[in-house]
Amino acid sequence: MGDGEDWNPIEPLFEAIVAHSTDSIMLLDLEARIQFINRTAPGLTMADVRGKPVYAFVSEDQHAEMRRCFENVRATGAADRYENVYHVSPDVVTRWESRVGPIKRGETIAGFVVFASDVTARTTAAAERDQVFELSADFLCVARFDGHFARVNPAFVRTLGYTEAELLAIPFIELVHPDDRAATKLAFTEQIEDGRDIKVFENRYVCKDGAIRLLQWTAKVDRITKRVIAVARDVTDQRALEAQLRQSQKMDAVGQLAGGIAHDFNNLVQAILGNVHFALATDPAPEMRSYLADIEAASVRASRLTKQLLTFGRRAALTIAPVDLNAVVRELMQLLRRVIPGHTRIEFVAGHHLGTVDADRGQLEQVIMNLCLNARDAMPSGGQIRVETRRILIDESFVALHPWSAPGAWILVEVADSGAGMTPEVRERIFEPFFTTKPLGEGSGLGLAVAYGIVQQHAGMLEVESQPGRGTTFKLYLRATKHAGQAVESAHPASRLFAKETILIAEDEELVRNVLIRAFEHAGYHVIAAANGSEALRLCREHDKIDLAVLDVVMPDLSGPEVYEHVQKLRPGLPALFCSGYSDTTRITHRIPETATVLGKPFDLETLLTTVRKCLEKKL
Repeated sequence: MGDGEDWNPIEPLFEAIVAHSTDSIMLLDLEARIQFINRTAPGLTMADVRGKPVYAFVSEDQHAEMRRCFENVRATGAADRYENVYHVSPDVVTRWESRVGPIKRGETIAGFVVFASDVTARTTAAAERDQVFELSADFLCVARFDGHFARVNPAFVRTLGYTEAELLAIPFIELVHPDDRAATKLAFTEQIEDGRDIKVFENRYVCKDGAIRLLQWTAKVDRITKRVIAVARDVTDQRALEAQLRQSQKMDAVGQLAGGIAHDFNNLVQAILGNVHFALATDPAPEMRSYLADIEAASVRASRLTKQLLTFGRRAALTIAPVDLNAVVRELMQLLRRVIPGHTRIEFVAGHHLGTVDADRGQLEQVIMNLCLNARDAMPSGGQIRVETRRILIDESFVALHPWSAPGAWILVEVADSGAGMTPEVRERIFEPFFTTKPLGEGSGLGLAVAYGIVQQHAGMLEVESQPGRGTTFKLYLRATKHAGQAVESAHPASRLFAKETILIAEDEELVRNVLIRAFEHAGYHVIAAANGSEALRLCREHDKIDLAVLDVVMPDLSGPEVYEHVQKLRPGLPALFCSGYSDTTRITHRIPETATVLGKPFDLETLLTTVRKCLEKKL
């Protein structure tokens, strides 16, 4: 350009744009044929594209949208846009955004200018974010500063039961549980004002059907767009599992305490009952006999209380056999109708093809009886009790929420009443021993605790569902078996009680040891007594003739099973009778041979002597 010449900046500007733009710039005629292009798509040359319609390089399914764009620009003279996909190779796909404007000659549109941008990276990332947003099981949302959702993902819709339009139309605080609204408003306001992230915040949302879900939130503020981006995880089931675990641990701890107390208490009751028996055998005066009878009666009641504690602590021995629960409930119905008042109706709905469970029939009778009596007491003005049995199939989804269970066939017994129901506070403590809502003197607080312990010992579960004003339903789950039920066998008649054999006793509690010595000597046995396991082994070595070892299970130095193992090396085949304040399957008792006889304390002396006789006769 020489001196005095006019400079037209358009041409060099166009050349600069064409040369340095990262976009592909095309000039098309009215038939969309390429007249000029500054750079081609990967894999194409200028010669490949010049003079050819732009449609030729994309799949046919994209042509309609491109034609619509060109026709709109030609008709209106206004710019428009379209998007398309270009396959570089069968495995490589690129995405393009094309902005189309008119080329005019005077007032006539003579062609089109197209600026095509490769948006593969941007659109792929956006598409992936959208897919994550759609597929996430967590709650994902964008909220405006005015307290409305701007966007929610499908997890919100699925869980809360509202449509997306409904969720976007109302302030989100209206979905929050009324008791959590104040804390939610405060957290949201502080986050907007301070701009700080929310790491962990929990609140409850109310679903459209009234169900309540506990959500745990993490959120971040975007001050530029005035939006809050948040993620919530539904932790309702997790918290329920945690509560179940805490309850299980608490019940286990209380059960261990109850079992330990019962063990020591049984020894004391054993000593009292034994000495009362000896005192009554001396033919005391009538007044003294009355006193002794009262002591015996009180001791028997104490023994029953101890057995309840052992049952709750899962340390009571069970007699396992196949049990037909329909038969058990039918028999109980006859008794229940006598103890349940006339203004309370009780009905039994028996499940079909129920099968059996491996259980202690007497213990299950006690569980069902306790549940029904608890239902009766919940309805002092009358109502309805419904007992229902059915066979259910537990799947993996149920197991995920109930870790105590296992996949397969179970039998469910439901005991439902129409009473006043329970508050959450009462429901949480309902299986604790000595917890009762009854007036002082009207309940021991052990009925449901014992029922819970029995069910746990059977590897089942007892759950409760209750709300104030809606009654209560107890659900008893037991694993189903395939074999038929068995009848309970009658006890064997007692054998002769007197003989001259020698019995070795190992008992660390002196009061109980003295009772055993007196009982065996009065029955004509020769007795060798030891205060601990080590002394019992010494006596075993020193005496030539020993016909039976009577061993306490729990002793300070050597346990009864440990003494038995050593004795068998000294006297192979010597029979043994194990006595225990509780019979469980823990660290010590699992070492007792399966064929051995175990007698639980406290026992009456006739039972003791009969059992000893049977052990001696086995030897013969």
